[in-house]
Amino acid sequence: MNMLPIFASIIIFGVYSAINGQDALTSAKVFTVLSIFNLIATPMRLVIMTIINFVNAKASLDRVDHFFGYE
Repeated sequence: MNMLPIFASIIIFGVYSAINGQDALTSAKVFTVLSIFNLIATPMRLVIMTIINFVNAKASLDRVDHFFGYE
């Protein structure tokens, strides 16, 4: 989970370099992208945890509903 921002940065820089050429990637762009990734890393983890909790709650409610459906 902690390696995801690093891999995302590498992939984005690689795609950017492949599309725009090697000389288009400057240090200002790299630092800007890295700072934005650091800013959104925690909210993205929270979104993923929220989705996981929602799926778990849905599964639990389905089991409870199935249990109460018995006669």
